[in-house]
This record gives sequence, structure tokens and C-alpha cells, in this order.
Amino acid sequence: NITAAKQIEMQLTELSQTDELTKIYNRRYLMQRLRQLVKKTDEKYAVLALFDIDFFKPINDTHGHDAGDDVLVKFAQFLRDNIRTSDVVARTGGEEFVVLMFDTKIDQALPILQNLMHGIRQLPLYINGNQLRLTTTIGVTEVLPSDHDTNAILVRADRALYQGKNDGRDQLVVADH
Repeated sequence: NITAAKQIEMQLTELSQTDELTKIYNRRYLMQRLRQLVKKTDEKYAVLALFDIDFFKPINDTHGHDAGDDVLVKFAQFLRDNIRTSDVVARTGGEEFVVLMFDTKIDQALPILQNLMHGIRQLPLYINGNQLRLTTTIGVTEVLPSDHDTNAILVRADRALYQGKNDGRDQLVVADH
């Protein structure tokens, strides 16, 4: 039956591209889209923002992994619900997430990312009846027409992220080119 085979193929494709816990895209899918982007020969502009939930380990240690998983799911859902449908939100591991904004320059992305940071601070999270306040640190880099190495793009964003972590967290840092 061709219909059944197509359904199975679609399910397998979805499983290979989706983070099991959060139901958003995974690192594999993100890297595929980033490779497609850097292969473009015409003018390409995009912004890659790497999010890391601040002080996530104490949430797991204090409240348990189920509570940590709930935080990850709600964080992912918030990002997905607050970006354009043309953009990609992915969980790349642990408490790290990426938002890849297509056809966007850094000056257009920064107000959006700052609004996301503010929204995350206001995210209603409750663990055992107690409200939990989240913050996030974001490393941001612009993907330029001259970029051809996906690793270099991620490294730029990661360096900016860790600069923000080292400088006190709960901030957005734009990477130097």
C-alpha cells in the first residue's frame, strides 16, 4: 500500500528532524537548513541567535528532572509561538536553543530578540505551586553572504553567548565578525 508507506516515510522524516521532548526542530534539522543557507549564491542575510537558559542545572537539582523537562517544553513553546513561521527554532542540546531568522539583518533582529528575552522573564512557570522566574543569555551573529562555513557561524554565536554568561547572564551579546 503506497499510502501507508508514504505515511511511514513522513513519520520517520519528522522523527529525524524533531526533538523528542520539546517537539521543535532538532540540531540535525537546524544544520541542514544552515547548510542550505550558506550554499546560496545570491544575497543571503540571516541572523542566528543561540539561547541558553540561565541557571538551569539548579532547577533540575532542586526540583527534579520532570520539572526541568517541563521548563524546557514551555521555553521551546514560547520561542516557537513568538517567532515568524518562516524562521526556525531548534533545540540543539540540553538547555540550548537556536532561532534562525531568515532574510533578516542584525538591526531588524535585535528588537525581536530583546522582546523574546523580556517575554521569557515574564513566562508563567510554576513548580510545586511556586513561581519560577527564568532568564536567558543570547549570543547573536549575523549570517553574511560571505559566510560559507556553518561551524564558524555557530562558533561566533557560541563565543558571544559565553561572553554574556561570563559577564553576568540575562543579556544579549552580538558577536564580532
